Amino acid sequence: MRTWTLVILLAGLTGCATARPAGPPAFTGELDATAVDLATPSGTWRSTQVVLDNAIAHLDRHCMAARGFDYPVRTTPLPPSPEDETAIIDLPGRRTRGYRPEPSTPDTSPGSRPPGYQAALFGPPGTDVPTGIAGGYTVKGQGCEADSRRALVGDVVLWARLTYVPEQVNDRLTAQATSAPGYLSAMAGWRECVAARGFPFQTPDDARHSFGQETGTAAVSQREISVAVADGECAMREHLPLVALRAERDLVASLPDADRKLLYELAAYRAAAVERAQTVVP
Repeated sequence: MRTWTLVILLAGLTGCATARPAGPPAFTGELDATAVDLATPSGTWRSTQVVLDNAIAHLDRHCMAARGFDYPVRTTPLPPSPEDETAIIDLPGRRTRGYRPEPSTPDTSPGSRPPGYQAALFGPPGTDVPTGIAGGYTVKGQGCEADSRRALVGDVVLWARLTYVPEQVNDRLTAQATSAPGYLSAMAGWRECVAARGFPFQTPDDARHSFGQETGTAAVSQREISVAVADGECAMREHLPLVALRAERDLVASLPDADRKLLYELAAYRAAAVERAQTVVP
């Protein structure tokens, strides 16, 4: 993808004003791999998201320090890459926890904040900005969180669109992929595989949901472990994660023209933000 100059007028993060970046070149009707990565999210998305997350953490910390506050960075781990079947399926985890997620790291941050901390980070009450995104999303318009995002893309609403619009597109692609011929074939193989092990489920979701509220109890049952392992091993055999990802990426080309144009523009803005982020973190 061609990138263009991202115009940022950054004179420190406190009280700064940044210019919204110029728009990308006109959409020609074709999406490159970067836009498909953004919609899926796969390919280069994960590595570039790490760059953006690190830059935001650095900018937040710098801004809060300038306002007299210590801001310990608590990064949220990204989900496994969709190309990494081993990590997605996580057979070792299934053998010990069944379908239960890995325990989260306890929050060690102090329970109370000094006066002015919340306003410094998020801005005063009543300063949220509507984004116009389906679902009624708003974004912080003032405070260090807003300043950091403006430093990368020039506009907090654009940052929100870069975050939420691709997620909504991906939700649609994920649902549509379940009807793709390749996915249907892989699911037939998965059903045959788990049935041969004594678990006649129709889908992996059926297998997981068959335990209902049991996954919220303290003890994991041996049956849950057995089902989870069979589910995972059969998914590995049929390469379900990769088949689903391939279907999603193929479906991007069939999105309405307006959606593909939007993805093209967002991918271009994001590429410029990544370029800027690479200059932020020392």
